[in-house]
Amino acid sequence: MPTPRIALLLAVAATLGACSSSTEVNHGPASLRVVNASSVALNVVVDGKELLTGLAASKVSAPIEITSGSHELRLQNAGGASNATFTLQADGGGVVTAVATSQATTLSASVLVDTGSTVLPGRSKLRVLHLAPSAIGVQGWRTQPGVTSAVQVSIPFEFGLVTPYIQADSGKWEVWVSTPKAPTAKLATTGILDIPGGERRTVALVDSSGTLVFRVISN
Repeated sequence: MPTPRIALLLAVAATLGACSSSTEVNHGPASLRVVNASSVALNVVVDGKELLTGLAASKVSAPIEITSGSHELRLQNAGGASNATFTLQADGGGVVTAVATSQATTLSASVLVDTGSTVLPGRSKLRVLHLAPSAIGVQGWRTQPGVTSAVQVSIPFEFGLVTPYIQADSGKWEVWVSTPKAPTAKLATTGILDIPGGERRTVALVDSSGTLVFRVISN
């Protein structure tokens, strides 16, 4: 069997310090988060140092503190020899989120551009990722503050989908997936997400040992 290839979906959310006359880069600590949407457990190695061991498939790590600047990140298959190594740039006060995904025996890659993420006071934002290759032919639905009926997240709703941030008033959101024949029968749901004003969330649909689940990420 060929060695699986691992690649990464990167989302970088950087916060820059401000001064009265010019913008200065924040050189304070940064954070690394790993979303393991692959089918294997992963070890997280930064600059040759193992910072996390055996991050289970379908799980999201807690933020890992790293210094700002350039780092070598390696994600290793905890049970095999395959790995992916690349260089990331972390800005002080920001969060770099690395996401490993897989389809069949191949771990594949894409790049997520984190744009439109600023949230105004009294407003909230939510973004949806479809990272579950087993979820074929499903529909994604959402409810949000100020909207009385459910709205489809995207048509079509397919593996690899990354929606833009959706903006609404602060308050209660829910995202779920269903079959076209039974749109109100929820195969997986985030449950009610109460997003305060000025905040945003990313929800990722993943496959957890054959069961579809949503992981909620506070950005």
